[in-house]
Amino acid sequence: MSLDRCAPAKPARGSHILARRQKRADLKAHEDREKARVVRRDGLHSCRLVPGCREKEKHETAHLDDKGMGGDHGIRTTADRMIRACFWHHQGVWSLHSKDLRVECLTDAGTDGPIEVWGQDEYGGWFMVKREIAVGISERD
Repeated sequence: MSLDRCAPAKPARGSHILARRQKRADLKAHEDREKARVVRRDGLHSCRLVPGCREKEKHETAHLDDKGMGGDHGIRTTADRMIRACFWHHQGVWSLHSKDLRVECLTDAGTDGPIEVWGQDEYGGWFMVKREIAVGISERD
């Protein structure tokens, strides 16, 4: 018996590239579905992070978990770990990305339930920016 017959067949030329493209397309489709759920929940033009935010134009879906450069690394973010925010509170100077804002989920439902938003002052102290009693409804509303 020859060793050549027992060896697995070689993959087709370029198949690893096709598999990588398919994985990327699957990830994008998953992200798009989850972001659509977040928009239905939070609204298209709403900043759920800061009450009274007056930004009218630039709103994005923000991830609460850092994904790192280059994609998901095996972890797919779901809508309960995303939130709608204006550009400034998502990526601006005082934002989730700058680590001056943080979101704490009050139930096991994640951001599908009420949240607390905390802000950091210039001295490193934390203060509550907002507490929700239901999705999108602050205690003071």
